[in-house]
Amino acid sequence: MLFHIFDLRGVDEWLQCVECRCRNPESGTFLNTGGGDGQTGGINCCTNCTSTIDPLQTVDYRMRYNVTYSEIPEDETITDVQMLTIDICPIVGKNIECDVPSFEYVKPENQKDGYIQRLTRTGVFRDLFKMEFFDATYAGPDTVRLLRCIGHLHVAAIGIYLEDANTGETICKGEGTYGTNPAQDKGFLKSIDVESFNPPLEFSADRQVTLVTEYNATELHTGVMGMYFVFISSENQITNKEASLSVDICRDDVCDVSLLPVAPPTDTKAVVSTCSDLIMSSPICEFGGLCSCEDFVNNPKSTGCGGVFTSEMGDVQVNSMCAKHCGACSKTCKDDLPNGPLCSFGNLCSCEQLVNHPNSTGCGGVYPTDFGDTQVNSVCAAYCDVCPDTDTSDTDVIQKQILKILEEKLSELCLYATADCQRMLTNLYSCASHSILMTNELDVNVVAVVKKHGESLALAHAELGNPALRRNAEKSRNVLPCLLPTVSPSDVPSKSPAGNAQSESSTSNAESSRFGMGIGIGILIGAVAVALAFLIVLKVRKSNALSRYTAEEEEIDQTRLYKSSV
Repeated sequence: MLFHIFDLRGVDEWLQCVECRCRNPESGTFLNTGGGDGQTGGINCCTNCTSTIDPLQTVDYRMRYNVTYSEIPEDETITDVQMLTIDICPIVGKNIECDVPSFEYVKPENQKDGYIQRLTRTGVFRDLFKMEFFDATYAGPDTVRLLRCIGHLHVAAIGIYLEDANTGETICKGEGTYGTNPAQDKGFLKSIDVESFNPPLEFSADRQVTLVTEYNATELHTGVMGMYFVFISSENQITNKEASLSVDICRDDVCDVSLLPVAPPTDTKAVVSTCSDLIMSSPICEFGGLCSCEDFVNNPKSTGCGGVFTSEMGDVQVNSMCAKHCGACSKTCKDDLPNGPLCSFGNLCSCEQLVNHPNSTGCGGVYPTDFGDTQVNSVCAAYCDVCPDTDTSDTDVIQKQILKILEEKLSELCLYATADCQRMLTNLYSCASHSILMTNELDVNVVAVVKKHGESLALAHAELGNPALRRNAEKSRNVLPCLLPTVSPSDVPSKSPAGNAQSESSTSNAESSRFGMGIGIGILIGAVAVALAFLIVLKVRKSNALSRYTAEEEEIDQTRLYKSSV
């Protein structure tokens, strides 16, 4: 939940206060008081409002809310619920926040009944809606099973609607209710209708839909919003263990190279541009509708190549989005973080601070925010040693590609705490060790990437869910040795890429034999012998760590180990 709390005691112009109206710094008058769409208000102009109350006259408030939940039974699965988001503001060239001009300035196509601004945004459902909070493109099922619609609006809103674009049928409706008590809440938006569907409302993800917002336009309103949060049923069946917010990983003695990325072709540099325009994959395109550098550079809010683009979320360096278009592919390394919105609004101005932040997955990874993920390398190129230098060697370009492939694979595989995710992360963490045995020869570029980033990526992707859940948690994590190998040492060749001698493999094979004896006894005489085998494993490993596998996974690993020993 997100709360905006304003102290309106002694504030005469309460509406201007809650809408964060911008003032002329010299005269104190509000800017662009009618037409909107200029520097009129919103988050950039949120400051303390003029009040007749002494700031020292504080009041204590307490908030209470109920959270209802139920545990997933051990022997059952549940279907995951996915949240989707859509925003009305891109239709007027904005994102998240936009203005409602007073009626005389509302465009004719956006007018309804003279004093209402009606905005519409039409398209295919899967194209309009984004996953989570304006994150990735739609990745839900082809048949949408709609469970709930929740609208987010501001003062002056009449309602928000999702309609069938062809028939006009209302799919979701969220209309506002306003307070009437002059002493408490008159004029304030108190609630918005929430619609729930049981059974789910089913329709195709290719259905043409229209998002509609209606606002009272008798006067200017600034920094308003028109967002719909909808919840749908996914096709993912989740168990109790897979619903965990963390993945149990351990440190193994063997690296299974089949689980690591394959090195791209040696001619990668010829097809991967080290200097490119990033506008297409940026929030400016996703939320603001500016997806070409020509439009971006020539936009009225832009000062052109070498300058800045001014937005509600902060100034953006034009060259950082359109380096190739602007001929700004520099051979020098520098960090753009101090010039971006993470510094302006998030107070993250140091690359060392950003890379090591609890919410960051480090160099080569991402830093998640409410407005989308920021690629760490894009703002900390010098710190992370990934400058888009035209003289970059083939090795550097290939390793960057390997890192990108690895990050994408982890993000795809580790949505939940599945056995496949656990196996992948355990292997990656183990492969990053400098003394690991490998099951096969490995490309030197893959080795370099894994050694440098393997541990940090494995630990970052082992923490699931919203990073805000761990905002105050300790960052360090102790990874214990695995009690059972995830890869049979008998599969390890006599010589690893690092030149390990046959003696290491022999030692591992000896350990494998001892494990095999214990497992063989377990198969013959049952549960008692399994316990003995477990004790033998503990003795061989010389570790008191608890097993990180479920009984089912342990049985699978033991069976594999038994077969390799036989």
